Amino acid sequence: MGVLNRPGRLVVTGILVLLVGLALFALLHTKESEATRPYFTIYLLGGSTAKGEPYDPELDIAKLAAYAYDDQIAGRPVRTVNLGQYGIPIHDIITSLRKVRSDADAVLLYSGNNEFQPFDTRHNLALRSRQLFDRASVTQDQHEEVLRRYEKSIEKIVDHFESRHIPLYLCTVAVNVCDWEPNRSVLEDPAHGPRIEALLNAGERSLADQQLEDACTAYREIVSMEPTFALGHQRLADCYRRMRKMKKAHEHYQEATDLDGNPGRVIRKQNEAIRRIARERNVPLVDAVEILETASADRLIGFDMMQDNCHPTLKGYALIAEGFARELKARLNLQTAWHALDPDDVMSHFGLGNPFLLKVFMTSGQYCYVSSSLTYDRTHRLERARYFLAAAEAIAPSDVDLLCNIAVLNTMAGDIKEARASWLKAHGVDAEVTRTRLTHPRVRELMKGLGMDNPLSIIR
Repeated sequence: MGVLNRPGRLVVTGILVLLVGLALFALLHTKESEATRPYFTIYLLGGSTAKGEPYDPELDIAKLAAYAYDDQIAGRPVRTVNLGQYGIPIHDIITSLRKVRSDADAVLLYSGNNEFQPFDTRHNLALRSRQLFDRASVTQDQHEEVLRRYEKSIEKIVDHFESRHIPLYLCTVAVNVCDWEPNRSVLEDPAHGPRIEALLNAGERSLADQQLEDACTAYREIVSMEPTFALGHQRLADCYRRMRKMKKAHEHYQEATDLDGNPGRVIRKQNEAIRRIARERNVPLVDAVEILETASADRLIGFDMMQDNCHPTLKGYALIAEGFARELKARLNLQTAWHALDPDDVMSHFGLGNPFLLKVFMTSGQYCYVSSSLTYDRTHRLERARYFLAAAEAIAPSDVDLLCNIAVLNTMAGDIKEARASWLKAHGVDAEVTRTRLTHPRVRELMKGLGMDNPLSIIR
């Protein structure tokens, strides 16, 4: 300030004092307003997992984290606001950010499984359009653009909440890596098809005979010949898993996920982007992947933690919520302790019984049999669907919606005899509901695939 005269220095000094005063006022005002807010408010942003599927609307990560603190955080009752939306990619979440009010105490972002979904075309169920050697739903350029946009969207969300002084928590996205197969597997060179198929069959025979080394030899040749063939990595990982070579199994399960020709699960690069942004921007991170891997046998996330490809079990949700509770305590320097979440205790606390479980089992069963249409071999996903629908049947054996779901599953499996018996059983309970389900456009397609142009003929 040496170049300023005395009046000029007084003006500058006055301005600086004013700015410091305003900053102190803003800080004190913020602290005061936080202290006087009636609730500790948590917002959830993301897709169906943020929504809490298949446990929504009764349960989600925020509600479970609140319960871990007995619904009191920083001396205030907890209020949760779920802004999750089914099937929404992260760049569309940005339009929802304005719905997060300025009184938010925490915002958790859990998003990533829907980024490639717009590229997947509608499947005609009358045709078995998926092939062992399939075509990719996205080009390499599109794949890279999706990843760039994903990172940019996270950055924009961080910018938005940072500029508004609203605490944001990022979360890596956990998926089922070992018990869910890729949607599509693609050859780089179609001429390799006959040899690859022969090796797959040879590996399967060797596994049936407990000749694990021979099976691994076949599968290693597949990934050597076709390094981007997802199913080859899946089968090799399965083999390593049976041989208890878990590090190699994990590596190839992740490759199978990353190389899926129609990605329906978060891939490695997406979680790497989340971790990097959290680190560089000093944003709290709930590492759901690490949490569920640590809790999983051999660090392989499968059906113990996942209902399907990407939606956690209640146990999985509880563990992620505990991770969020832990991060809240660290970031807010909370003096109160949180408690672990036992699934049975959660069910009791929220007053959830058989009607809730019936809905969960039917939702998961539907999800798995619908997902079976996305892949060449429907067997594994139909088995998972059957598992859930059998659990539902144990609760409500005469529920017509359940009986129709079982009928659809048997129809998708191509078992005409079982399908007919199932549809007739449903029809005997409620003819109107059954006829409505049979004439649904997607069921019509299924029936056409079985050679039935008139789906109602199956109940005559």
